Amino acid sequence: MKLNDTDLADLSLAALNAAEAAASHIRLESKGKIEVMRKEGGNTEASQVLTGVDLASEKIILDSLQPATEKYDLGILTEETEDDSSRHAADYFWCIDPIDGTLPFIKGEPGYSVVIALVSRGGVSQIGVILDVVAGVPYHAIRGKGAFRGGEPINPRETNTPNQLSWFMDRSMAAQNNYEDWLAALTELAHAKGLDGVEIINHAGAALNASWSTAAAPAVYFKCPKKEEGGGSVWDFAASACLYEALGLPVSDMFGEPLNLNPDGSTFMNKGGLLYALSPEWAEAVQAIHGRLG
Repeated sequence: MKLNDTDLADLSLAALNAAEAAASHIRLESKGKIEVMRKEGGNTEASQVLTGVDLASEKIILDSLQPATEKYDLGILTEETEDDSSRHAADYFWCIDPIDGTLPFIKGEPGYSVVIALVSRGGVSQIGVILDVVAGVPYHAIRGKGAFRGGEPINPRETNTPNQLSWFMDRSMAAQNNYEDWLAALTELAHAKGLDGVEIINHAGAALNASWSTAAAPAVYFKCPKKEEGGGSVWDFAASACLYEALGLPVSDMFGEPLNLNPDGSTFMNKGGLLYALSPEWAEAVQAIHGRLG
């Protein structure tokens, strides 16, 4: 089936309500002692930690979305439940990260969110919802219908860091062997464009890094390709990709190719990396640096 505008509006509201229900529970649980567990399969600290709150948040989201899931015959992909391949059988599927940014959540720091996206079987985001739990601010978008922060249209030309390039990155970026080379290259690029330098923002999960970048022009957020699995999964980027596309901003892998948000065989997005930028010019500049540094 093909979803129409009314269907997408209905599903967007369902996703917003589910995210808020989960966020309310997370806020309550954040006031107490948080049990931290370890899970297999990750190669970074962020991908190895799990809390009971993650699991409870996921259940709240799935329960809240169940009526819409049944009504529209949707598949499901979530971070904390084994992939059942329903994403390949259904025309559309929910893509859920019950707490994106578990590390800042565990540490009691801002930077974590509830993330829900609706993705087509062809791997294109139709709906994106990212709810900043600490700030209580939702970001949401419907493909072709605009993107919003707290219910107000996002203006990506707004800036929070005058005369600096805002480089949003995940914590793992600083551990890369060529991190200092990237920093030097981006600083040189910023100076060439008349900016004072680079401001690094790296304390949030992937979804909020991307969301915050929309109001910090000029800004870039990217993840470099890697041969081994790891370094970001579909649920880390499906909602924010919708946000960027709804704003008409560049979103691609690091080679300029469209993202496939429903890959076969794995949920990892590591092979081509990921690149968000607030203008085509900045996207092309980052791709050029990647061509030199790899």
